[in-house]
Parts: sequence; C-alpha cells; structure tokens
Amino acid sequence: MVNSRGAWLVLGVAAGFVVGLNLAGVWPQVSVQASATHGQENFAMCTGTIDPEVEAVYLLDFVTGDLKAAVLSINTRMFNTFYTYNVSKDFGAVKNPKYLMVSGNADMRRQLAVPVGEGVIYIAEMSSGQLAAYGLPWNPGRQSSNATVTTTFLPLDKFKFRTTAIRGGAAE
Repeated sequence: MVNSRGAWLVLGVAAGFVVGLNLAGVWPQVSVQASATHGQENFAMCTGTIDPEVEAVYLLDFVTGDLKAAVLSINTRMFNTFYTYNVSKDFGAVKNPKYLMVSGNADMRRQLAVPVGEGVIYIAEMSSGQLAAYGLPWNPGRQSSNATVTTTFLPLDKFKFRTTAIRGGAAE
C-alpha cells in the first residue's frame, strides 16, 4: 500500500477535504459586488448598489443631460422608487457634451443630513473636464412599502480634472 499511487491519491484528497471543511468554518466570508456599465452613442446605463440587498439601474441621456434611476422592490419585484436629475447644469454651458458614467460605493449614511444609499454615481463631462458625484436619498424601510416614490438625485460634489479647454467643447 505504501507504494500504491492510487492509495496516496485517495489519502491526499481525503486529507484535503477534511482540512478544507475545517478552514471553511473559520475563514471569513467575503461578499463580492459587481456593477455593470454600458454606453452607446448618446446614452449610458449602469447598475450600482444602493443597499446591501438592493441595486439601482442608472440611465444617462447625453442629448438632454437627464440622469434617471430606478430601484426594484424586493417585495413586489416591480420598480417602485424613481429618481431624476439634469446633470447638464452642473457642467456649465457645453456645446457637445461627452459623458462617462460609472457607479461606486461610499457608505455616507451617518455623515449627511439626508440619508443616502451606499451607491454613488460619478459622471465625467470630458469637454469641460469636470467630474460630479451624485447620491440617492434612500430609506431602507422603503423596500417594505409597496408605495411608489419619485424624487431627485442628491448632488454630492464636483471637481475640475482638466484645466485646458477642449476646442469646440465648452462654450467660449
């Protein structure tokens, strides 16, 4: 038996299984979050966490500057919370805006007067060289209600990441 490869293989697999079971009980579980972003000519769409069990879908219309979001109710499996905001006013007079949009996480619930969700939306306007961050006013108890809520985004902050004007972009 000492010279049998098969016996050593079975013994090794069994030992690995036993050690794996023991480590699984003490090893911390790590949750994995993923968001999706996609854009086409004049439109962008992404998802982002708003609460540990809930995410929002965000839509940005490049032509109008309208930013919208919707949240599915975990009780009814229907959209019951809607957000709207026009981002074009935050970037100044831009002739042909070129936006990029991504989602991120920042748990700022205790730091702001208005409770917000965990998700943050970052929108960059490339012609003006500015980036703005927006949050969603959020009350976790909203998921237990079947009522429809329509409200607005909460502008958080913005900064200029490019100081050189792009020709034909920002208004002169």
